[in-house]
Amino acid sequence: MNYRDTLMYKEIREQPEALRNAARANAGALKKLAAAIGEFEPAGVYLAARGTSDHAGVYFKYLAETVWGLPVAFAAPSVVSLYGGRLDLSGHLVIAVSQSGKAADALEVIRRGKEDGALTVSVTNDEGSPLAKEADHHLFCAAGEEKSVAATKTFTTEALLLALLAAAVTGGKTLDGELAAAPGLAAAALNLEPEIEKAALRFIDDRDCYVLGRGMAYGAVLEASLKLQETSYLRAKSYASSDFQHGPFAVMDKGTKAVLLAPADESLPGSLEMLAKLTAVGADVTVITDAPEITGGNVLRVALSGRYTFLFAAAPVLQLLACTLSCAKGIGPDAPRGLNKVTITK
Repeated sequence: MNYRDTLMYKEIREQPEALRNAARANAGALKKLAAAIGEFEPAGVYLAARGTSDHAGVYFKYLAETVWGLPVAFAAPSVVSLYGGRLDLSGHLVIAVSQSGKAADALEVIRRGKEDGALTVSVTNDEGSPLAKEADHHLFCAAGEEKSVAATKTFTTEALLLALLAAAVTGGKTLDGELAAAPGLAAAALNLEPEIEKAALRFIDDRDCYVLGRGMAYGAVLEASLKLQETSYLRAKSYASSDFQHGPFAVMDKGTKAVLLAPADESLPGSLEMLAKLTAVGADVTVITDAPEITGGNVLRVALSGRYTFLFAAAPVLQLLACTLSCAKGIGPDAPRGLNKVTITK
């Protein structure tokens, strides 16, 4: 099976344009939403999402808490949807993220937020979806229909819209400038395809690997692990590299596969320390980085990103890695066993 014939590959390559479309389509909505948030003055953010959308939310948490200073908490939707908990969301900005807009549990969180007088926002790729209609404000991914079960362009567009929200609220010109470069970072990542194809073959006989990174890169770490699991049936485990040293590192030995995300930001010294430690025990490490300090044969070097935008450079690389590995193993990424495009979790 040729990975270039898959829906996943086609949708990975659509990301630069999808990111441009998302920014253009939501300029007015973001301005209106920022004004509403300024008037509302939320005490915190409560975010409901699952899977890929949750990973976009993790990226938003690190970014928003850094530039906005407002705490971002992750919902446990079953508190409301299963146990009927009397969760008080008054005074909060409640955000639900779902590519389909049909996540039943996230919808329940939005409804509870509205009952409590919270300001509610949904981020979806379907303007006619239940979540889009229920929330006070809606941000539209404008990514075009995503047919592959493995989400790609909706992950990066969700992340971009959440980041643009933080920029709109804070008036951050630096952040605005960095986010404007996101489509170009994604496009540059796609130029690494020949190198990614070779890197994928190194995982073809493996059943386990570890994906590591922290901070602004951690959402991409979680998403990379999910993509490798669902497309290649690789038991990929994700860790914040800062946590990995506290016990899980004991599983590493000679030949164990690891993927390390190492952006050239404040987390780089820790990434260099982790790389040295992994190398010392003989682990087989593939590094995705924009840092010139990191060299070697197993390095996939993405375009230099800003402090907040490494995700948009790294995510397409990780998606292509999963897609090419899936096809090399004869699996195919578009219809993983036991999975559907839309999962309705209550």
